[in-house]
Amino acid sequence: MLMQNLKSLHESMKAQTNARGDVIELQRFRSVQGAAVFECIFSTGERPYKLSLTSRGTEKHPKSEFFLFDVSDEYTIPNYFHGDTYPRLLEILRTMGG
Repeated sequence: MLMQNLKSLHESMKAQTNARGDVIELQRFRSVQGAAVFECIFSTGERPYKLSLTSRGTEKHPKSEFFLFDVSDEYTIPNYFHGDTYPRLLEILRTMGG
């Protein structure tokens, strides 16, 4: 599954440097999918790149969930999620109207 926005984000990160003059390797952002809100971190300091998502608990779904995905150099993540990742993610998106 192509993550086109991560590609754009990474291009922006490569054009910026931190206080030490190093290229930025971590970017934190919020993603809203319907009523579901995720705090995200995209890390390019290792390969494969990493994308972490942490759902924010709500009254209807008080439990926060954490997801970690490998992101390829072509900014894709697998179309198939192993283990309980897919059901947990689906539950959040359905519960919160995402």
